[in-house]
Amino acid sequence: MNQQQTSSAAATRIRDNQRRSRARRRDYLTDLEKQVQRIDRLGPQPSAEIQAAAQKVLAENVLLRSLLREHGILNAEIESYLHNSHGGSENITTASPGPYTNTMKSPKGVEKPFLPGVSVRDAQQFSYP
Repeated sequence: MNQQQTSSAAATRIRDNQRRSRARRRDYLTDLEKQVQRIDRLGPQPSAEIQAAAQKVLAENVLLRSLLREHGILNAEIESYLHNSHGGSENITTASPGPYTNTMKSPKGVEKPFLPGVSVRDAQQFSYP
């Protein structure tokens, strides 16, 4: 093989490698774009550990509210205390204990699923049944 054939073969090999590299990069970017679209559709998904901790806290809140009611403290008093203790109603959203409610309105008017006694800020990071 002479010098010219060797350099021609090398140039062909380099072009093929570059073509394959561009194709791999294009496929990789396409996959990334699909992942971004899927994540955008689903929204943030909290970990199972965070969800379990949130469910435990929410169950405890329901029990504590029940205990307070047994000692004669009305829901209105609890709500008033919570709103006054957390800097006003824009920082906390609650509902009376009992079955889960379907939605709440955040301070910006966006409906989100929530559980009794959960602040808007906390509810935004958890998903519920």
